[in-house]
Amino acid sequence: MTFLEFFRAELIWFAGLTIVFVLIILNELKSIKTKAFLISSVKALQLSNDDQAVFVDIRDADAYKRAHIPSAVHMPVDQLSTKVTTSSALKNKVIVLYCDSASASTAAVEKLRKEHPDVSLFSLQGGINAWTQANLPVESSKK
Repeated sequence: MTFLEFFRAELIWFAGLTIVFVLIILNELKSIKTKAFLISSVKALQLSNDDQAVFVDIRDADAYKRAHIPSAVHMPVDQLSTKVTTSSALKNKVIVLYCDSASASTAAVEKLRKEHPDVSLFSLQGGINAWTQANLPVESSKK
């Protein structure tokens, strides 16, 4: 049996294998793209300490009140698109968005980077969960 005969006889298997291969490649490319949006807790803290970055908490108001990164600005996701360019607190700063685990903030960064390519936006790797696991400071609002 030649390769061509084998290929014809097993066409479905070859098609399935090709689809799986393409999906793996697409997943890896998306993973590489997403990593470009992430910033580590240590790097973000350094930028914040040097007054070059501002943290933006995109979780709901109750989660923000329970615990947030000191000096973080609370901003709901639906307001980000307009405030990212109009808020004086965010002007000329590296903007580090965070949520609980970085899933929502990474999606928000991807969307905002398309709308505002000139703004420096990142998602805090691991979100506030990774921040607290690294024993970095958090504060709560008593309001």
